[in-house]
Amino acid sequence: MEPALSEILCCPATRQSLAPASAELLQRLNQNISAGRVKNNVGVAVTESVLSAWLRDDQAVLYPIRNHISSLLAEEGIPVQSF
Repeated sequence: MEPALSEILCCPATRQSLAPASAELLQRLNQNISAGRVKNNVGVAVTESVLSAWLRDDQAVLYPIRNHISSLLAEEGIPVQSF
């Protein structure tokens, strides 16, 4: 990923900065997805594993990156407290 890209990306809901999610956080997320315990911001169950994601600056919401495309829609955000 290009460093310049991470400097301009922001949360669509709050405009907070985003940073790549850690491997540990993604592992915890994927374990909970497999167990059926993860829902996005609008309450829809997340069923696909997440290999990479953006984490909001306050570490409250994660935005998945799927097929090298950042999903930066507020509805697609995954509350970290849910897992």
